[in-house]
Parts: sequence; C-alpha cells; structure tokens
Amino acid sequence: MLKKLIKYFLLLVFSTGVLELGEASEVKALDVKHWPLVRLEERLKAINLELGELAEMTLRNGVGNYGWQSKARKDPQSDEWVQIEWSAEQPIDQIILIPMLWRDPQEKVQSIGFPSEFDVVIGNGKKTEGTVIASFTEADKVLPRIAPLIIPTEGRSASWIRIQCSKLSLSGIEGKYAMGFSEVMVMRGEENIALHQKVTVSSSQRTIVRTGSPKVSVVDGHTPYLMDAAQGKKSSAYVAFLNKKFSYSLTLDLKETLPVNRIHFHSCDIVETIPRLQHGDYAIPLEMVVEGATDADFSNVAALAKYNRKNIYATGPIIIIPFTETLCRYLRIRIIQPYQAPEASGVMRCVGFTEVELFSKGDNVIRGKSFTENLEKGLRHGKIESLTDGRNHFGNIQPIREWLNQLAMRHDLERMKSLIQTELNQRYDSQKRNHELLKKSLFSFVVVTIIIVAILWYNRKRAIAQTRIRIAANLHDELGANLHAIGMLGNLAREEATNNTKLQDVISRITHLSNQSIAATRYCTNMIEAEHLYQDVVEEMKRLSTRLLADTDSELIFEGEEHLTRLKPRARIGVFLFYKEALTNILRHAKATKIRTHLTASRSQLQLTVEDNGLGVDGGLPASLKRRALLLGGKITSSKLSPNGTHISLTLYY
Repeated sequence: MLKKLIKYFLLLVFSTGVLELGEASEVKALDVKHWPLVRLEERLKAINLELGELAEMTLRNGVGNYGWQSKARKDPQSDEWVQIEWSAEQPIDQIILIPMLWRDPQEKVQSIGFPSEFDVVIGNGKKTEGTVIASFTEADKVLPRIAPLIIPTEGRSASWIRIQCSKLSLSGIEGKYAMGFSEVMVMRGEENIALHQKVTVSSSQRTIVRTGSPKVSVVDGHTPYLMDAAQGKKSSAYVAFLNKKFSYSLTLDLKETLPVNRIHFHSCDIVETIPRLQHGDYAIPLEMVVEGATDADFSNVAALAKYNRKNIYATGPIIIIPFTETLCRYLRIRIIQPYQAPEASGVMRCVGFTEVELFSKGDNVIRGKSFTENLEKGLRHGKIESLTDGRNHFGNIQPIREWLNQLAMRHDLERMKSLIQTELNQRYDSQKRNHELLKKSLFSFVVVTIIIVAILWYNRKRAIAQTRIRIAANLHDELGANLHAIGMLGNLAREEATNNTKLQDVISRITHLSNQSIAATRYCTNMIEAEHLYQDVVEEMKRLSTRLLADTDSELIFEGEEHLTRLKPRARIGVFLFYKEALTNILRHAKATKIRTHLTASRSQLQLTVEDNGLGVDGGLPASLKRRALLLGGKITSSKLSPNGTHISLTLYY
C-alpha cells in the first residue's frame, strides 16, 4: 500500500509542472512563451548587460522645431507622403525615421503621427515611379515607439526617397489622424545627405507660432533627443562674455592640411535647474562665419560655412552645417552677432558651446586640439580646452549615426526585455502556485501515510493480541487438561498401591507437582490475557514470591518504587521474568532455606539483587539468566557467599 501511495505522489509532482523538461525547439525571436526558463533568465541578464553599454533615451526640453506633420484626418485609411530629393544619385546605407514626440497629461511620452502602415520608396532623377525597398504593416509592431526606426538600404543608389503612408496614426488628443516625423535622415557612411535638402509633402499642418515652411524642419538635423552616451566623464560648456564693443573669434591649427566638409556645434547643456534658468539657444551666436585657410595669417582664407539664426526654431542640441569639401589647415570661427538674452537688452552678450567638431572623411579632426581666442580680458565660464575634449554634459560624444542606431537598438532590447520579464513573472507565479500545491500535496501525503501506518500498527497489535489470546487459550485447554489427567492418574495409582508406602510417597509428590503446574499454567494464561500486562511489577513480584516461596524463609525489599513507572512495558516484563527465573533456579538446584530479594530504583538506574544460603553456583551463571539479562540490555554479576550461598545482581540503565 505504501508503494502505491509513493507512486501516486510522484505522479502528482510531475503533473504540477514543477520540473522543466529540456530545451524547447527553435522558436521565433520574440516567441518567448516557448523558451525554457533557463534561456529566459540568461537572455534577460544579457539584455541588461547590453543596455548598460547603449546610449540613454534622454529627451530635450525648451522651445524648438518638433518636425513636419500632415493635415489631420478623420479617417486613418488616408494616403499621405513626404519626399526628400538631393542633387545627384548617391549610394545610401540606411534611412533613419525619427518620430515626433508628445507628452500626454499623465507625463507619459509617446509618438504622434508615426505611420502604422507605410512603404519606403527610392528613385532616381525626375522619375515619379520608384522601387519599394521596405514595407511595414501593423503586424510588424513598429508602434508604439519613441526611438528612431532604422531601415537598411544595402548600399542602393538613389537621388530621392519617399515615405508613403497607407494607414495613419493618432496625431494628439483631438482624436484625429495624421502622418509626421521629427526628422528623416538618409545616411551615406557618416554623412546625412538629406540634411537641408528639398522636401515635398502631400499636405502640411501649419502652426501659428513658427515662421517659414514647416516641412523643412524634417531635414534640419534637429532631433527630440539629447546625446547621452551613458559612457565617459562629463564636461562643461565654455562661454565667453563680451561687451558691446566686441570682436570675437576662435582659431585652431589642425597641424596638417586636410579636406573638411562638415562642422558640428553642440549647444550649452543648461539642464541642471527645474525649471530651466536659460533659454534652449543659450550662448549660440545669432550670426557667425566659419573660415578655413592653409596659411596661418589667413591670407588665402575661404568661407566654409555661414550660420544666420533668424529665430529660436533654427537651433537645437546639435547644429550640423555641411559645406563643400575644402582643403585647409587653419580654422577660424568668427562671431558676427553674439547671443543676447531677450530679457537682457543692452547688457553684456556671450558666445559659448559645449563642443565643436570638424569632420574630414567622417572623422572629427580637431578633437584634443585647442582653440585660441582673441579675447584678452573678460568674464569666462569653463575652460576653452573643453570645446574639443570629445565630451558633453552627459559624457562621450558619439557619431550621429552610431548614437541613433544605439537608441533604436535600446528600443528593441527594452521591448524584448519587457516580453521576457512578463513571461518570467508568469512562470514564477506559476511555480509559486505549483510550489504551494506541492507543499499541500506533501502535507496530505504525510498525513495519509501517518494514518495508514497507525492503522497498520493497530491491526498488527490487534493481531498479536488475538494470537496471544489463542495461545493462552490453547495452553490453558491442552496443557491444563493434560496436567489434570496426570493428577487423576496419580490418584488412581495411589489407591492401587495401598501396601507400598514408598510408591505412595512418589505418587503424592507427582500429584502435588501436577496441581502446582496447573495453577502456574492458569496464572500464566491469565497474565497473557490481561489488558495491562505487568503494569505493577512490584505487585507481580510479591504475588510470585508468595506463590513460589510459601515454604521458604524469604524477604522482599523495594526502594524507589515511584521510579519504576519510568520503565517501558517490555523492560517491566523482562525484570519480572528475570526474577522468576532466578527463583526457579534456586528452588530447583540450590536447596536453599532462606532467600533475600532487594530491588532498588532511581531516575536512571534499576538494581535487582537475589541472595540465598544454598549450595552455590557451579560452572558460572545459568544460561537462562544470561539470556534474560542480554534481552534486557542489562549487566549481570554473581558471587559466592560465605559459608554458603549465592549473590546474583542485575543492573539496568534507562
């Protein structure tokens, strides 16, 4: 029965699903429900490590262009598009779509106008028909997202791209639908060839604040993010403060003549205070000229780029100015009109940046080199060396393409992390429930096992008791009847032997012993049938002494009777039977006329001593007494008394 219970218990354990059974078959990348638990945990650890190496999603504040958006529509199944053209056919590596972001009343940031379903088309020249290189539907789950979407183009050549939407998404709290992007970049290596290029759109939603065409903001190079690489030491901006009569320029020696084609100005990261103390365009000049030359005296100066900021929407965290590739060794940034806070009219002006980068073949060639300035006296904030240390307020400055690709990767990893974490939580909850079920099942199993063992023990004890009763009955009936018959036959023999006195004495002795045996048999069977066998060992020993030693001078002494209750029933029976065997041996072999018994009990020890004045012990202790002592686990000793007699002692520890 116990084997069956164990079998049912093991089946219950496996049916609860506590154990993971091996690796699952190959599944889709995001089909995490079929992944084994170990794979989920290992992937989660790997994702956390990868996220620690990626740029952080840090959003910008303040005023600025937020991108282009089509007219709002009531029906999401409306066609809208935006097309970007550049001067000549060029190979392109990838297209980066950056969503417009909106903060809802609960302070949660989400994208608005990023299309649900759209095609990416590329073409050449004036041909209106192009080639679809990518298509997205709702099944691709590109939404929700606030990160860039990276579309690889595998080096195809084109002179224009078109994002053609077939299903719009919500454009804000009005409940209408539109298409829109904060920025669209077309990358050829590290160059964004869509920057400041021609844009045509299906429709445009104007605002009453911005001036100029809103569609150009989709290629102005400004994103809703701050560059936060999450790596490297932080660096402060450098700001020079000027009076009204200023003439300020920054000059740098490249140490060699190089072809340069692009310059980046990183705005001052004034993000420490809440709300912000300064405007988002703080310290960015209203007008400046970037010049290059191969001679130190700038005798052969060439204008590389001009920057003329007409309003606050023309600036952002990174101002990117491409220009025609030009050979130069010396760089000069000449400030035409510095920054002046609107609320500080007539007060000191300032010029400042966090970093300036100059690119040749995609590499920043002025990092680690130092600018010099023509300002001898004046107030400054920060060190001029920080303009070329390769770091901003958050840490290292990354290439634009690498930075945006890391943000896109972060989005994908965080999405996968969320799916894995949700699945793990469900698995852990399931395991917890299974564990509780297992505990309850184990408890039930233990209880049932105890009940069954108790029933089996009770039935075994009952069977033993019934067997003992049957043995006692058979002993009483068979042995008693035989001994009674022997007594009757002895009486008949004595009647026949009337003339033989010696024979009559023998027959009388046989009859006497038969009667004694009948009484002993009746006594033994009564004890076997008794409900509380040898419960009071003192009384049993007294009755035995009275019955066996009626014709002998005997003395029975007890000390510490209250401690005898500590003896187990089996030990009480053993002590009594040892005492009975000792008396029997004395009566049979010692021919003693005097017997003294002394029983002493304490909390941990019992000692039984039996002394007689008989013939003594020959050949050592009787085997029967040794056997009784061994069964009890006690120690037995014997010695001769002077002039005659024997001393037997039993010591028992409990």
